[in-house]
Amino acid sequence: MQNISGKDSVYKLIRYFDLFDYPLTGKEICSISGLKGAQEYLSELVKCGKLSESAGYYFMPGKADSPGQRTLMEKEFLRNKHKIILSGYLLSMIPFVRGVILTGAVSKGIHSAFSDYDYLIVVKNGHLWLARSLVSIIKRVLSLNYTKTAYKYFCCNYYIEEKHLEVSERNLFTAVEIYHSSPLFNFKIYEDLLNNNKWTGEFVTPAGQKPYMFPDRLCRPLFLKYAAELVLSAAIRLFFGGPAGFNGYIIEKYYIHWNRLGFLKDRASFMEQSSRPYIKHHDPRKQQYLLSVIDDCGGEGVNSRIRTVYKLKKYSHPGNGGIPPADILLTHAYYLSRTKREKRIMKPYVPLGPLSVASYLRQNGISAEFYDTTFLRGPGEFCRYIYDKSPPAVGIYVLETTRINALEMIKSAKTAGCVVIAGGPDPSAEPDYYLRAGADVVVVGEGE
Repeated sequence: MQNISGKDSVYKLIRYFDLFDYPLTGKEICSISGLKGAQEYLSELVKCGKLSESAGYYFMPGKADSPGQRTLMEKEFLRNKHKIILSGYLLSMIPFVRGVILTGAVSKGIHSAFSDYDYLIVVKNGHLWLARSLVSIIKRVLSLNYTKTAYKYFCCNYYIEEKHLEVSERNLFTAVEIYHSSPLFNFKIYEDLLNNNKWTGEFVTPAGQKPYMFPDRLCRPLFLKYAAELVLSAAIRLFFGGPAGFNGYIIEKYYIHWNRLGFLKDRASFMEQSSRPYIKHHDPRKQQYLLSVIDDCGGEGVNSRIRTVYKLKKYSHPGNGGIPPADILLTHAYYLSRTKREKRIMKPYVPLGPLSVASYLRQNGISAEFYDTTFLRGPGEFCRYIYDKSPPAVGIYVLETTRINALEMIKSAKTAGCVVIAGGPDPSAEPDYYLRAGADVVVVGEGE
């Protein structure tokens, strides 16, 4: 690994996976790092108290439950394996897609109930924005949602042209992602990707030395795909003069849309980025945050998947008009329209609990927003609000009588990628029930 001692490189590697509560075995560490003395370094780090070891797994101190969490996520991955293959198969049949590569958590053989499947999509040269548009349309159709791309089963975070497969970001984060990536369609393209990114050997063992997770055994009627490509190409030549004309048209449409949402700083930087042979949906600040935590080898405190998700979510949405969303959105699960008696007398209760917590948080320098659900028709409106605002964390106050509403809201917030905190009388009485339902944290007792 790059210009650092063997012990530090092993420590940084474990620190990276610790951000996602993912402990590693000694064999995995030796395989990823490629260091012959990795096992000795691990023993030294355990002796000096920088690492802990249990059941053959190595992790940061204070994370004794992480091996059990990994086991649960591996079981969830096996339950979702057929959906992963099906999603990859669907993506491979979209016109101008030349390769489908699994990345993210699922490429490491783990999955959680509310996570999606991350893919890197390799597209035909010169058809980058067209392929991205087609994938977006397919996702909206499958989610039965024509206003938001909210299909939970796959997320295409990176598009790259088949003639420009070298990834520009050269760091530990990207190297580990490429190492763990797994092809689902067109293994030749995947081999080309590895050959064009041999720089990853500065950080990890070359990825080509590990077996593929999924063998490519599915039969695809590719003649239908190529027939669709011919039809689309003819239409593009007729109406736009060719791929370049269509790219200019669709890039302008994306600029108008993303600028309205507050994602863009200025037109010049967007046009410069859109001319690149790849589309990356992650804010660069996400990688900067992860790398800063990994490099802080002497840092104190325990990281966790929840903390990482919260930090990354803060960088994923600039808010309306470029104004960052609040640190936490507080709400309750009371809907007057769902309570016949109180709707008849029109005397809803005042949500003093979450309002009190919001006031307390603001006094302590944490920006908190309150979202009142009292006069909404149901959790569906809350779901739309969550997708628009995209807060990093959502706190839901729950009574026993509002449990059913709360469970729908928890599911919506988790699907949107938020950290979910449940509090109130009912979660305090049955915290395990809410943790199983998807809540990341349950506050027992007074929220302050």
